[in-house]
Amino acid sequence: MTELGAAERAGEWLFCPMDEACAREIALWCYPPPYSFYNCPADAIEDEVRCLLDSDHRYWAVKEECGELVGFVGVGDDCRVPGGDYSAGALDVGGGLRPDRTGRGLGAAFWRAALEVALRRYAPETFRVTVAAFNGRALRVWERLGFRRVDSFEAHEAGVPFVILVREAASPASQHQLWEDGTSVRAAHLRGALHLGSPAGAVHLRGALHPASRAGAAHLRGALHLASRLGAAHLRGPLHLREKSMAYRDWFCEDVLSGKIEVTKVWEDERVLAFHHPRPKAKVHVVVIPKAHVSGLLDPLALDGALLISMLQAIQHSARALGLDKAGFYVRANAAAPGVTPHMHWHIMGPGVP
Repeated sequence: MTELGAAERAGEWLFCPMDEACAREIALWCYPPPYSFYNCPADAIEDEVRCLLDSDHRYWAVKEECGELVGFVGVGDDCRVPGGDYSAGALDVGGGLRPDRTGRGLGAAFWRAALEVALRRYAPETFRVTVAAFNGRALRVWERLGFRRVDSFEAHEAGVPFVILVREAASPASQHQLWEDGTSVRAAHLRGALHLGSPAGAVHLRGALHPASRAGAAHLRGALHLASRLGAAHLRGPLHLREKSMAYRDWFCEDVLSGKIEVTKVWEDERVLAFHHPRPKAKVHVVVIPKAHVSGLLDPLALDGALLISMLQAIQHSARALGLDKAGFYVRANAAAPGVTPHMHWHIMGPGVP
């Protein structure tokens, strides 16, 4: 790898070689729970500063146009977590935003810019990131950017589960526009047709496309051919893509946990949320989900004993609170099938059983 050298611009940020003033500021950043896991202990501040300044670790201080420090990015071995399998060749990337800049929807743009700089500097074939399993917010950002999970493990020292994700450096996800909700749209060929690549499948549109919402809801005039995981369908008349796509994207993370959709909570703790389904299929229809992103029952993260206990507690509390303990109820867990939301979830439905 080459040295960081001069500052470099990407997106709306300036990526500058780390200096001592920035390193000390970053070491003192204080994140609220549960992200307090990332806070540097007071007795380790000096070690953290030395680590950030070590030229072998290659850390950038990321600043706005006005010179204000808003984040940091590193590449190389220091971005790995002891206990993970890093035998495959890849450029490891890590870092973070300043605490008051987190949770504001800046993550995807920030990391897209960071990957752009890293790609220009080092031209890797593959990018790799390691994320704490509880950090569903970060996992959603990386998956929106085209990363896929390849491994999970428990860190040797911290005893915390982590997830490793990778993406080809020249992945198509780095070449499309991303809508705010994460739907990726390939370059449009407007010779009477538009090819839209979305989580619901490849859409071939002939006629006029009128965006109706941030999530890509569209009114289509003419014939629409939708090739999806459910098979090819020929639809005529208006189609609202937001309605159709909810089953194909992680709307639990993107809409519910992000706060875009207001739901009525029944029970929650630090790991799990139980809420009334906004489109109930029974008189009582509650959904129980992990707050961290767990893709389904086959995800290794689903084996977390503490998570499973919390989900069962959510079922017990919800059933009693809603009178289902006397009237009867059933629990349904959908997984590994076309149209299933890619986030582990259990439906509590009643009264009565089928």
